[in-house]
Amino acid sequence: MTMPEDNFSAATLRRHNLSYFALCLLIPLGSSLIYPVLSLYLSTELQFSPFVVSLFFMLLPLATILIVQAVAWLSDKGLSRPLLILLSSLCAAAVGLLLALRPSELWVCTIGLLLFGASGISFPQIFASAREYAVRYLHGSMMFSTVLRALVSLAWVMGPPLSYYIATELGFNALYAACGCAFVLSGLYALLFLPRMPVAPRTEQRSQGQWWRNRDIMLLFISCALTSTAFSSYITSMPLYLTAELDLGKKLPGVMYALGAFFEIPIMLISVRLSRFISLKNLLIVAAACQTAFLLLIPHYTSAALFMISALLPAMYIALFSNLGMLYFQKLMPAIPGQATSLFINSGQIGQVLAGLFFSLSASGSYKGIYYAGALCCVLGLIMLFKVGNTKA
Repeated sequence: MTMPEDNFSAATLRRHNLSYFALCLLIPLGSSLIYPVLSLYLSTELQFSPFVVSLFFMLLPLATILIVQAVAWLSDKGLSRPLLILLSSLCAAAVGLLLALRPSELWVCTIGLLLFGASGISFPQIFASAREYAVRYLHGSMMFSTVLRALVSLAWVMGPPLSYYIATELGFNALYAACGCAFVLSGLYALLFLPRMPVAPRTEQRSQGQWWRNRDIMLLFISCALTSTAFSSYITSMPLYLTAELDLGKKLPGVMYALGAFFEIPIMLISVRLSRFISLKNLLIVAAACQTAFLLLIPHYTSAALFMISALLPAMYIALFSNLGMLYFQKLMPAIPGQATSLFINSGQIGQVLAGLFFSLSASGSYKGIYYAGALCCVLGLIMLFKVGNTKA
């Protein structure tokens, strides 16, 4: 394991950069192989009831929130981030092993939840480490974090189609074996090659440690949770809305996902350039406004062309919020990047839980109510953002 150093040579910096790049491809790729087919596997292969599947997906974000935030506190106190990434990756590999053993409902909803929750530790720890590294050695480069986030998006572009191909052509056991290998290699790579950064002074940590008492942080957290609820509601219901309610063809949802991914990465890279002239807060306001407009417009669309033209709007939201939102938390909580990054990610987890509740609005016979409710969430999120105090971020 690389220990903290005051100065790195140019060759060492390049090696560490490549280490972060590799991990931001490998670990998200492993996740993108498991999650897209998870509901299918639980329903068809394990024959779990719809109630159990719904219960599992409701409990999963809650377990992840508790585990990730608790470990983030320990990591900011000095627990090795590379070691935590290794342990998290081993838990993710154990998830694949558990699923391959065809577990019972009880095992999946107990041990499975703990392993799934622990597997979520690696993502915030990588970005917390990357933030410390960038501040110390790359002059706080926002572009470095943005490139890492773009690599995560790229992994999620490649992963789901590969996941479905392996599962349908080679079987789920082959899929979980591939996931396990990817996670074990990623964890060992993190332990051996990621730099171990020094922790912030205890006085600075204490001043930021009680983040729940910080008005700006809590307003930002609520805003991210509300806008994430709106986006997750859209993602969950969009395939059924386009195919079942509007009858626009089974291929259109896939086209919408692909267009979103196509726009997302370049928007991320451009947004860093814009942040030199526009504050992070104002860029997030633009992102939330785009998402609000999209959710208000789509209930009135009747053609596939209109949906595809408007795909830029939700791409603007996810590209700006997923990257700049995380950077905003890190700037507001510089001495505790583990908790800052985890807090941002957990705001998205809360959004996923609430989005599941919103899906019940489709019981009226139409999915349009989901989008109006999502737009209301975005408006409330915008109000929260406007109330965040003017900071250097």
